[in-house]
Amino acid sequence: MERRNFLKNSVFLAGLGLLPPLAGHAATAAANASKGKPKFPKKFVSEDGTPPQAHLTSYSYENQIWFRKNNAILTAYRANPTQKYPYLYPFTGPRSGRSVVTETGSPWPHHRGIFFGCDRVNGGNYWQNSLKDGQILSQGFRLEEISETAAIFTDSALWAKPGQKPILEDRRRYKLQLIDADRHILDAYFELTPLVDVTIQQTNHGLFGVRCAPDISVAQGEGTLESSTGLKITKADGRDAVLKKVHGQQARWLAFHGKRSGLDVAEGVAVLVPDGLPGVFGNQKWFARDYGNISPMPMLFLPKGESIKLPKGEVVKLRYRVVAFAGTPQSAKIPTLWEEFNTIA
Repeated sequence: MERRNFLKNSVFLAGLGLLPPLAGHAATAAANASKGKPKFPKKFVSEDGTPPQAHLTSYSYENQIWFRKNNAILTAYRANPTQKYPYLYPFTGPRSGRSVVTETGSPWPHHRGIFFGCDRVNGGNYWQNSLKDGQILSQGFRLEEISETAAIFTDSALWAKPGQKPILEDRRRYKLQLIDADRHILDAYFELTPLVDVTIQQTNHGLFGVRCAPDISVAQGEGTLESSTGLKITKADGRDAVLKKVHGQQARWLAFHGKRSGLDVAEGVAVLVPDGLPGVFGNQKWFARDYGNISPMPMLFLPKGESIKLPKGEVVKLRYRVVAFAGTPQSAKIPTLWEEFNTIA
């Protein structure tokens, strides 16, 4: 049934000119993406069996784009049309080579690495459940720039239920940067354009999210959840400590960090939110759980009975920074990285 609904949705969107024709979808998408595609030196892009080089390199395969650091996987953007939404996984720690985020885990296995979505949007669910409830469908990513230490790629996605017109266009831009041996960052920019009047009701499912690896979480590992306000929560603080002290509170950043299982290495992942995001999105209140989910989620903390209204055509611009680091937030200078990101226009 889910497959049938996806096919119906794809045929409809193709008819609107919003998707390539269903037949030969991957090849058509690749051909479309290649039009006007920047030309990069071969040392940065691996194609047709070309071996990766000892610096940042990119490799695209069908609906995924992979990035390697010194021949080892760094991250991958996954935009398969059978998925609920595009997401990034893994995002590897700079010392261990293990991902600091998980693709799925217990509880709530629908969380996917570094992801963006929302429930209760015009009656649809673009966060979890089946595709029939709503899907964020990539229209084809594009590698824009790549160098020894940085890469930029973009995508455009449509939010729609099968057989219905899209309600939202989501243009996104990601910048991946290698800072040093102990830090790399991902800056994520989203430009949302409602195609109809959009209403987001109060929900605890949205917006930008990170699900950390189990071994650096508080509940399933020996990790610490730390806030820019100075709070540090560990397993010794008890199961309710995150809910009482971090959840729903304002902060510039949150980070999970700790010793990697079986290794003498400490790593973590931090999510940073700048000042000045528009309207209710700028309140910097956080959804946090001890099992490893952190999301700046304004729609959960609306006054009772209120909702977020996005008029048709009114563009909303959002941005977030994710840092994979070795050590602690202090040794990784997360506050300094927040200050830097906060000054970026």
